[in-house]
Amino acid sequence: MTTRERTDYDYLTATGKMKYLPLTAEDVISLSPFYTLRPNRSCDSAPLDQYLYRNFYQVKYCQFEDALFLMFLSEGNEPDEADPDATSKNATSKNATSENGEKHGEDAQNLEQKNERMEIYGFLPYCKEEDLAHYLKLEETYFNQVLGIPLVMTSADQEGVACLKETDALTGYEVNEVEDIRDYLYDAESLRTLAGRKYTKKRNHINKFLKAYEGRWEYRTLTYADHEEVLAFLKKWMEAKLAVGEEGGVDENGEAFDPEEELRGEFLGIQDILSHENLFNHIRAGAIYLDGELKAFSMGDYNEKEKVAIISIEKADPEIPGLYQMINQQFARHAYPDALLINREDDVGIEGLRKSKMSYYPVDFEKKYVITQKNFPVKQTGCGADQTEKEKREDRFTEKSEKIEKSENSGESAGE
Repeated sequence: MTTRERTDYDYLTATGKMKYLPLTAEDVISLSPFYTLRPNRSCDSAPLDQYLYRNFYQVKYCQFEDALFLMFLSEGNEPDEADPDATSKNATSKNATSENGEKHGEDAQNLEQKNERMEIYGFLPYCKEEDLAHYLKLEETYFNQVLGIPLVMTSADQEGVACLKETDALTGYEVNEVEDIRDYLYDAESLRTLAGRKYTKKRNHINKFLKAYEGRWEYRTLTYADHEEVLAFLKKWMEAKLAVGEEGGVDENGEAFDPEEELRGEFLGIQDILSHENLFNHIRAGAIYLDGELKAFSMGDYNEKEKVAIISIEKADPEIPGLYQMINQQFARHAYPDALLINREDDVGIEGLRKSKMSYYPVDFEKKYVITQKNFPVKQTGCGADQTEKEKREDRFTEKSEKIEKSENSGESAGE
């Protein structure tokens, strides 16, 4: 059935079957194929980044029909710093798996209650390009009729936006590019070789390192067996970083964020990744050792369809000259020998980070957008004019839930 053949009621009926689940390490592996169903060169074209901040932003997913939907919650959702799984445990203990092994999602009523305290954002659906407009309409219906809020999508990739602009799917939406969250794209071979005059300073830094540590350094591909060593280094790096402070930037919506809070969220995300053997061995990671001690490491994901390497994490001892340049080059050489492009993500509006990223001469930028629904149907048919919007949403949810429950009990579909 095409988008034009579906009625509003068809979409409303379909939302009754949608369940959003907390993102887990196992999901990252099983859901990976969805990320390359359509053209996309952004850092979100592979799942590592979204898993990295799954607790910080309470990332949830819904796999429905031939599409993957994501949402995240912002503000008032800080995880327990002592336990990177705190948010996930609280969410999954009640919603993820029952005693008989059946998976359940967080119900719409719980999400709607959370909406009273924080903002809920969606992503462009991960699906085939020709189905994008259809699944956008389904996501819009879920946000409007189930959650009772307008659909706002953050970090929308430029390929997806371009596809939708060829249709009327974005009618009623405001589309704004956020320059500070555009991704930097580099020619992969240039970063592997650093050939040419423009990279002279980079090569000088590397040569200084090689001369100072000749015979004392080595690059290693990391596996789960190295996770405790990586975590020990990360803790030292984190303490040093917080001691000197960090320049503020902007988030995916162009809003200012607390850099220390963001650093702690990233730390918990990396710690989370290190604690899951199957996930750690699924991604790509490498490190530089000096005298047998880990001094720098990097982690990334790979979009096989686009041949784009995505560098999500890069940490090095700042007291060792040339070490950042070394891990940058060595990781590109060893982890991504076949990549055509390397995505080193955005600069979040931080001037120092922007200067550093520009010094590697990007060949392109992956633009990203915030898409905001403007035609949100405030008044719904069948709701009393004297009701508050919250009461209307509750009535719609109750009515829909009763219909679905009744149809399940009778063995009929929810649409009959």
